Amino acid sequence: MFARIQGSAFCRGTNDRGWVADLGWVISSPDVAVKVLEGKYDDRAGRERPFTATELADAKRIRNAVGGCQHDPRCDNWNACLANIIRQWRRDRGEAA
Repeated sequence: MFARIQGSAFCRGTNDRGWVADLGWVISSPDVAVKVLEGKYDDRAGRERPFTATELADAKRIRNAVGGCQHDPRCDNWNACLANIIRQWRRDRGEAA
C-alpha cells in the first residue's frame, strides 16, 4: 500500500493545495486504505494533473510582470493563459502533464 501511495503524484503533494499523504491520513479511516488499494489515487495516463498552488502563484507573477498574457496582451482569458504557462514549464522540465 505504501508503495502505491509513494507512486502517486497526488499523494506526494502534486495537487492544488500542496497536500501530502501521511500516516495519519492512511489510518484515519478504513475507507482510505481501500481507496488506495483500489487505485483511486494512482496517476492516470493522459489525465492532466492539477496545478499546484506554487505553480499558479509563479504563473500569476510572470503574467503580471509582462503586463498580461504572453500570447496576446489584450487577452481577457487569464486563467487559460496561466494554465498554458504552467503546461509549457512542465514540458520544458520534461515532466508529464
